Amino acid sequence: MNMYEKILDNLQELVYIADMETYELLYYNKALADAFHIPQRLRGTCYEILQGRQAPCPFCTNDRISEDGCYVWKFHNQHIGRHFILSDSVCECDNRRVRTEIATDITEYMHLQDQLDRNLSLQNFINHCARKLYRQDADISFLIDDVLAAIGDYLQADRAYIFEFCDDVVRNTFEWCRKGVVPQKRCLTRVPVRTISRWMPNFYAHQPILITDLESLRTTSPEEYAVLKQQDIHSLLVFPLWNGKTLAGFVGVDNLEPARMDSTRVLLSSMKFFLSSALWRRDSLNELHFLSYHDQLTGVFNRNAFQRDVQQRDADMGIIFLDINGLKDINDGEGYSVGDAVLTSVSRSVGEILPDVPLYRMGDDEFVLLWQGTDEHKFRQDVERLRIMFSGSLGFSASVGCAWVRREDDLDKGLIAADARMFAAKRDFYRSLPQSGRYRSRLDDVLDLTRPGRLDELLASGSFILYCQPQFRVTDGTIAGGEVLLRLVADDKVIPPSQFIPVLESIYAMPQVDLHVFGEVCACLRRWLDAGQLVVPMAVNFSRTTLIFPEVADRLEEIRQKFAVPAELLRVEVTETASAEDADAFQEAVGSIRNKGFQVAIDDFGVAYANLLTLAHVEFDELKLDKSLMDDLCDSDKIQRLLRLAIEAAADMGIRAIAEGVETEGQLDILRRLDCPLAQGYLFSPPMPMEQFASILPA
Repeated sequence: MNMYEKILDNLQELVYIADMETYELLYYNKALADAFHIPQRLRGTCYEILQGRQAPCPFCTNDRISEDGCYVWKFHNQHIGRHFILSDSVCECDNRRVRTEIATDITEYMHLQDQLDRNLSLQNFINHCARKLYRQDADISFLIDDVLAAIGDYLQADRAYIFEFCDDVVRNTFEWCRKGVVPQKRCLTRVPVRTISRWMPNFYAHQPILITDLESLRTTSPEEYAVLKQQDIHSLLVFPLWNGKTLAGFVGVDNLEPARMDSTRVLLSSMKFFLSSALWRRDSLNELHFLSYHDQLTGVFNRNAFQRDVQQRDADMGIIFLDINGLKDINDGEGYSVGDAVLTSVSRSVGEILPDVPLYRMGDDEFVLLWQGTDEHKFRQDVERLRIMFSGSLGFSASVGCAWVRREDDLDKGLIAADARMFAAKRDFYRSLPQSGRYRSRLDDVLDLTRPGRLDELLASGSFILYCQPQFRVTDGTIAGGEVLLRLVADDKVIPPSQFIPVLESIYAMPQVDLHVFGEVCACLRRWLDAGQLVVPMAVNFSRTTLIFPEVADRLEEIRQKFAVPAELLRVEVTETASAEDADAFQEAVGSIRNKGFQVAIDDFGVAYANLLTLAHVEFDELKLDKSLMDDLCDSDKIQRLLRLAIEAAADMGIRAIAEGVETEGQLDILRRLDCPLAQGYLFSPPMPMEQFASILPA
């Protein structure tokens, strides 16, 4: 062995020399012999010994090398399964042109690069799926289905699915199946949790379940084995899905290739968080959607649902109005809890005798039923059954009015007729009780509001008195504004708005009253400003009947200019009931008012008329969360979550949220945690006369 061979044999690189014309392998070093597991000094051609070929290699570099330099290239030698970076050169040796090739083994580097590429591809896929789940232009359930399909296809699994826990069963709620695989979702709607009892400790420890050989469970977990075997599962990987501190379900894939197990672990362990969030958002939106169309107290449909359903009428229909007699007397005398029990009793009792007739709670004590069918005689019989049921045997009574509306008849006239008959029955009830003056027809008799000029007399005499309830910043307790409230004094008695406003609305007198109140508020603000008093924005309530007047925005602007009050100090407050009456007119009225520079507040959000479309379609500045949401705030995690969703959604749209009816420190602490900016209620201050309100403003 000459000196050069000794030097080459000590190199880690693989080196060989071959005749370029005959391909005879003239020399190779020890490192090459060890890598190819061949003895040294073996004779033959380079393509036979190094590539296992019978003819020169098609990728031979003889035609690409010259005496001018080296030719460098990469190559995967399938004969030994290794990757190399090669440097080829040509020289003269014993009057023969020979090729010298030096090879550096880069197999480990290539494997690492391949792993990095796979990880990058997986991370990009996870990001793609996560972004898809947060799209706003599609239904969340559709997006979950779409992501499961992408996961199953990416992993080349047979099935990808989500199960959700419900009491003592687990339900297959989402499923993707590879082509040719039989879907199992319909068969897995109520799987007892005990079937997967072996999985639960792992789930509660936030750990996955991996099954690589189903047959190993045949004797140890026979019930689990039977359920999985029936689905033709031989392997699976599932991860738990958590909603906060609650185990909500699990996501998994079936029948994976062993080579993809590591990728599957990484993928599912990442996606479980995004899928859990998507399920929570789905449930929250479903809950909000439910509240949009259902009364929170009784669980029956609300006015918003009534507006939706009544527009879809395409056949004969019976309309039944039902109004509880003396509910306010019950609330005042026995407490609101008894009154609430009466309301729930109505919904329960109607459901028992007319289970297939939709029931709608339209207001505090008023319900409507939409009777579907073609048998008017049967409808009249059902009405009589209701009258008998609510004649007093339940511990309270209700007035009932009805109308039969044929398909070709005017529905509005039918609604008016049924309403009028219910009012007539209610009037008869109250007139039979001389001590009671709580029905609006009786009150109308007392106030004589229908007499021409009577309303002008009341306004001129100061019978309508303004009160103001302060609004405070939740963070520091400073006054941020006030809500103007109206009271009517007649015969030395203070009559609340719930009693006189329906009367005024029925005679279309509310616009005159609302504009009068707005003028009085502007006058107060002007007086305070002239006195150098620091003032805050004032919210003035407006009736739905005022909003339908096309010129209402112009009238407000005229009054504001008369008193030279800055528009930013005035807020027009309207209830969601107004949006339910005529969505288009409501939206147009709010838009015209805001165009004049006034701010608009939506009142009573969250009561029977809660309407998500209000948030979506109407431009406004302040969202007032109704007192009914505060009542159970401390005891209901669900209400807290829904409030957080509403407050965050409002903030995202630049809308202030203000909580009404805050009465306890516990409620206030929760509102602070929910980042609710404003609040009002008896915890801070009761309503007070306007001048008293001015006295508590900062100097």
